[in-house]
Parts: sequence; structure tokens; C-alpha cells
Amino acid sequence: MSEQVSPCCGADFKEAEGTYCCNAKLSETGLCYECHDHSAIDGNWCDECDENFEDSEDENERDARIQENAMEEKADAKRKYDE
Repeated sequence: MSEQVSPCCGADFKEAEGTYCCNAKLSETGLCYECHDHSAIDGNWCDECDENFEDSEDENERDARIQENAMEEKADAKRKYDE
């Protein structure tokens, strides 16, 4: 059985403890202390690339999606340059 990983880069992740914009603390007025935008604490935070995301992805499904995308890009390039 495969584990859940981040959809951005397939790394480990944790539940967001900070704002979804930059993982900083949130003020009582809803402003991010780091970038001063209205924000919220929501979703998950990737350990590798510091990205916020809602839903994790099964590692096997992510690998299959990446492989399918690579095959589609290869087929597109072949169509484009072999015409």
C-alpha cells in the first residue's frame, strides 16, 4: 500500500499550522503577519517545496499521472515535429 504525498512534488507533508499564503502566523483580524494579506489557516503544507494544497495524493496515483503526462507530451512533440 502506498502512502499519501503532496501533489506538487510527491514529498511528505503536514497539516497547515500557518496561513495558506506563506505558512506564517495569522493575526486576530485575519491578516497574515508575513505578507499582510487576508488569509486563513487551511489545508496541508508540503515539506519540500513549501506549497499549500487541499488534498493529498496517493503516491502510486501520482506516479501514474506523471508517467501519463510525460507520454502525452512525447506524443504531442512527435506529432508536432514529424508532420
